[in-house]
Amino acid sequence: MDDFSSDDTGPKTKTRRSAVLIKRTLAVLALLACLGFITAILYAIIDFYTSSSNVTTKPTKTEPWTPTVIATEFSTMVMYPDKNLTASDIFQYYPSANKDGLNIAFYHAANTKDDLQAALTGSAKVVEGDVSLKTSRSSAIPVMGALPGTDINYSLNEWLDAVIETNKAIKLDIKIDEAVSDVLESIKSRALHQPVWISADVVGGPGAENSHLDAESLISYVNEIYPYVSLSLGWTTDSSSSKFTWEMMNKMLAIAEKVSQKITFTCLASVVRASWPKFLWLLEQSDSFSFTVWSNHNVSVDVEDLVYFRDNLAFSRVFYEVTEMEMDNFRKAIETGTFPKMFYSGGNVLDYFRIPNAIDVTWAHRVNGLNDLTTSLTDDSILMLEADVRLYGEGTEKLNESLPVMSHDPPAINYELTLREWLEKVIEGGKIKGIKLDFKSIGAANASLYVLQDFKDSLPFPVWLNADVLRGPNSVTTPVNATAFLEIVQTMFPDVTISPGWTTTYRRVGENEPYSQEMVEEMHALCSTTRQAFTFPVRASLAKPSIKEFQWLLSQSNRYTLTIWHSTSEETTTEDLLEFYNSFPSHKVYFDIPDDMMKNLKTAINNQEKIAGLFH
Repeated sequence: MDDFSSDDTGPKTKTRRSAVLIKRTLAVLALLACLGFITAILYAIIDFYTSSSNVTTKPTKTEPWTPTVIATEFSTMVMYPDKNLTASDIFQYYPSANKDGLNIAFYHAANTKDDLQAALTGSAKVVEGDVSLKTSRSSAIPVMGALPGTDINYSLNEWLDAVIETNKAIKLDIKIDEAVSDVLESIKSRALHQPVWISADVVGGPGAENSHLDAESLISYVNEIYPYVSLSLGWTTDSSSSKFTWEMMNKMLAIAEKVSQKITFTCLASVVRASWPKFLWLLEQSDSFSFTVWSNHNVSVDVEDLVYFRDNLAFSRVFYEVTEMEMDNFRKAIETGTFPKMFYSGGNVLDYFRIPNAIDVTWAHRVNGLNDLTTSLTDDSILMLEADVRLYGEGTEKLNESLPVMSHDPPAINYELTLREWLEKVIEGGKIKGIKLDFKSIGAANASLYVLQDFKDSLPFPVWLNADVLRGPNSVTTPVNATAFLEIVQTMFPDVTISPGWTTTYRRVGENEPYSQEMVEEMHALCSTTRQAFTFPVRASLAKPSIKEFQWLLSQSNRYTLTIWHSTSEETTTEDLLEFYNSFPSHKVYFDIPDDMMKNLKTAINNQEKIAGLFH
């Protein structure tokens, strides 16, 4: 019978009741304590895997790793949700385009009745029109036409009303400064539902340095009257073969740095390829920049050049505003593989391999011998080949200062391949591979650059050049002369990604030094005056304590990346590598580490993604 069922209220009964109550209270408290302990453990696990420093969701673009010199995010859609369509990414408006500029067709110069009708009823997704002014004694009216005095079919207002009735995106190319405010007022007064690009030539280009719009005035009017647009900024050019100068690129970047809107840089297609390294430099200053190449019936473009542009950029970052015939021939060339892959050797590795994440770039390390090279070339799972270059006899009295050979350790006498033979076999292999050459001395770098010059037109794949040029953690080793190394590369073969590193040592006993702020600042000071892309090699075992320092380094340029490498003599945990991976954007850190270590890291990444997916 239950102790509390009796009516007995005597002292013994009360004592028994109190004892039972105390026991049950203690039992409940013990149970609650256990539940609290279990809850705390679960909360700690969930918090670890869902915190901003541990999940694969990368920091927002206001975090330290993002370049602060350029606006890389357009926040209009958050600030002005009612204007999100006109300011939206064109691929959001056209999801069927699959983020491929090839699927965004333009109708160029749809100024007349016939052209506008063809544009509105055809397959083009973007209707482009030119805006000038029709002036009289009492007024100036924006009209559709490339030049004042041409036959006018439409006023700007009539043209806009016709296009708005369709699902076509709008691109307005403004030809005269005085028309800018009227164009924006006309757009502002209408209920638009499609993306709008405002286009203008704002910098003088080859052969036409002075005939361009005032950029400061354009941007001021856009931000004051109707900022919810994308900007298409271009150079005035003619059909000459003159190349672009760095001054022309610097002027455009100075304008782009002041703009919060999305930007696509627009240029006459026939003059781009000859100056491609300069255009690539500009485009890679920000992930939000894109490129539009154009032609017309008066100035054509070779289909081969269109294929080249496509081969060298992410599909989402290049648009083709060319004639219908050129576009048809372009598509056929892609479908039939008319041209071999044409890649600029100093281009982005991820664009070459068409992969979004740097961790998916796979490596073959120390591919110096013939057998290792042959095996790596035939292994489709390997994307990048890393090899070491010394001068023949380096480390002995028989030094040959003109013969670079493939060897890691001195004395460089028993080698199997010279650098020239090694490059010939890579090219003959015909496989999609990139290469990274590690120079052990300034002499090896100097002699190798002469060899690379001979292969300049035969390297349609990424080329990285590495040398340890600064003293790093724990090191007493003399580095390769930094100034001489960069000068040789820039002078003799600048069409590469440069990989300047620090000399390092791993201490198996005692405390290891981290990469310090002073070290990364010294590296940035060294690289900041050059135009190439850079990747900085970082020793895996010393990486985690220096996360903040490397975040600072990457924040200095959008063309900076990191490459984590590992030596068999050092200890590195999967947890440390995972924390480093989580601290940077996924396209900013390459991992040249042993297969088993990479497998464990990717397993850890997949596990945290699964756990994060349960709570998001």
